[in-house]
Amino acid sequence: MRSKVNPLHSYVVKLLNQEKYAWFATIPLACFDFTAWLSLTLLMLMILRKGIKPVWNLMCANFMVHGLSLYWFNPNFGSWVNAFLDFWPGYLAAATLLYTRSWSIVAWSMVAMSLICALGINLQFPDYAISELNHMLMSAKSLNLPLPIHVLAQMIKKHQDLSLHLMLGLQMMSTALNVIISLTMARSIQSQIFNPMGFLQEMLNLRGNRGLFLSLLGAILSILVFKGFLALYMIPTLLLYFFLVGMSIGVSVLAKNRIQMVLIVLSIAAMVLPYVFIPALVMIGALDSFVNFRALLAKR
Repeated sequence: MRSKVNPLHSYVVKLLNQEKYAWFATIPLACFDFTAWLSLTLLMLMILRKGIKPVWNLMCANFMVHGLSLYWFNPNFGSWVNAFLDFWPGYLAAATLLYTRSWSIVAWSMVAMSLICALGINLQFPDYAISELNHMLMSAKSLNLPLPIHVLAQMIKKHQDLSLHLMLGLQMMSTALNVIISLTMARSIQSQIFNPMGFLQEMLNLRGNRGLFLSLLGAILSILVFKGFLALYMIPTLLLYFFLVGMSIGVSVLAKNRIQMVLIVLSIAAMVLPYVFIPALVMIGALDSFVNFRALLAKR
């Protein structure tokens, strides 16, 4: 009697071993903005398994196709900036995880990416943040979101320098979040096929980092004391990392066997009561840099 073939295993084996199959699997996905994340996930999986060099040509081709696609629908420099942010930070994160096996170092790479990319965009394309901010306000107005659009517009105009730096920082955080989602999916697929349960243990043991915590404190102090708005490029990404650490701690402490259920409940709680659960999880993740909550609660 023949054993059943796992479709995911068969698909990944073809993706990793057949170069033409990898091109046909990823390039069409890169053509559309709403499927580019899936192309990035497959490329990350290939990087994690094969390294950068064998995948380099495919990485560049996906970026070019995605950039041309975005430029076709919106012919301006912002399309290429968005295409760059959609792919290259993900390549950096996958390569970092491949060579270091450390999610904390991946977080460091994302913080460095946030600072360098935001500085580069601000210097080379000074109008980019303004166009993105105006686009965000227009989108909120067209969607009839329950937001005081006119009040926000006045506040942005009054504090334009702060708003533009914060806008770039939030976009860097959004880029980092997209990268983390794709990277965790790629690592999960790799783990299911080559190392079952390995990825789950990585996520449940995610820890805070003292260096990142001190960087967060330094960035906040530079804004409060020296009005150093450049620190806003890093702060949202740092907060994102500590939020994810807080989620990891919450799931590992509260879950016995129903890990997925606890994760869903915490995610819904963070969406329904964001002003309560998000700061709480960020605080827990930050304090975990100095206090091992898992070990502390295990003793009790």
